[in-house]
Formats: sequence, structure tokens, C-alpha cells
Amino acid sequence: SQWQVVDQFNAPESKARVVGAVNIDLDGEPGDEIVLVDLGVEKLRILRKESGVYRSWKEVEIGEFPFLSAHVADLNGDQRPDLLLFGRGQFGILYSGQTPPALKEVASFESKLPQAYFTDSVAGDLNGDGRSDLVILDTRTNHVEILNFGAKHGLRHALNFKVFEEKTFSRSNSTGVNPREAVIADLTGDKRKDLILLCHDRVLLYPQDDGK
Repeated sequence: SQWQVVDQFNAPESKARVVGAVNIDLDGEPGDEIVLVDLGVEKLRILRKESGVYRSWKEVEIGEFPFLSAHVADLNGDQRPDLLLFGRGQFGILYSGQTPPALKEVASFESKLPQAYFTDSVAGDLNGDGRSDLVILDTRTNHVEILNFGAKHGLRHALNFKVFEEKTFSRSNSTGVNPREAVIADLTGDKRKDLILLCHDRVLLYPQDDGK
């Protein structure tokens, strides 16, 4: 099988620079919208499907946001997906259902880990409380830091742990930054979300316990 282009969107501005994209239901109607992160014009471009093709629907100003990645999760407990933007030391949320849609910078976070250098994040409920937690990856000291998010207290540290000691992989020919990827999903079949990390040539599974 081969990839097939079924639709195409061309930004009108010459300085457009799209660095990320996610699909998310923002309007509560059937079908997802597509959100493009355009750092060239410092906007989120939201596309909605009309008559079988995606057309520009809304634009949201984000300013000079230090974007690294985008994630979809229910961050306010209303059972609807929200858009989380992860940047260098900053976090912004676009809540679904807002009219007009607007990005809210919910928090800035400075880790207490010495020399920490965060490169990516993933969101999901890792403690079974019905709220999404934020996992951020520190590739300089090989740590994972988990943050809780609440409407009143914003982001706060929950725990951190070192994924591996450098000498553990000293005989490996693998290079690059690690842990380099994270996924939150139920792999153990117990209806609780687990944390999966990709490090060098290994997949590491951290199952969520029952809290007892």
C-alpha cells in the first residue's frame, strides 16, 4: 500500500512555518478539527471539515511560545479533549468548547533537578484520579518528572525518577538522547494507564498499580 494525499492546506502567508499538528474535537460536533502550530506567524491554525475538505475555521494567537510538542487530553475534567502545548519551561492549554477559542498559558515550571533539559512530554491519568498528569522527559540527566495539574494550584511536582545509569548502556552502540519517547496507554489490561518509555534499543514498561 502507498500513502495518498486526500487533502491539502496552503497557508496564505509566505513566512508560515508549521511545526506541529494534532486532531481534536474542539466544537463538539461530529468529526475532529485539525490544529496546526504555526510558529512563523505565531498562531494556531484550526481547520474544520466542510463539504468533504478541510478549510480554515479559526486562528488563535500564541505569541512567541517556545513550542516543543502538542498533546490531547482532558485537562479540566469535563470529559472533553483539550489541547496542551508544551514549551521550554511553559505550558499552554486550548480548552475545547471555548467561544472564541483562546490559548491560556496555565503555568511555567522550573524543575528542581540540577541541569535538567526537557525535550518532550506526554499527558494521561497515571494515578487513577480521573485527571490527566503530565510526564516530561529530561534527556540530559535521563530523568522522568511527573507533574499534577489542577485549576487552583496549576502545575506542581508529583515525583521524578532516573530511568537508567549511563554505565548501564556503556556497551551499547546506540546514540542519541534518551529517554527519547513516551506513551501512556493500558498495556496490562487492568483498565489503568501505564507509562511506556523508549530508551536506546529497549522498551520500558512502568505499570500503574492499584494504589493500595
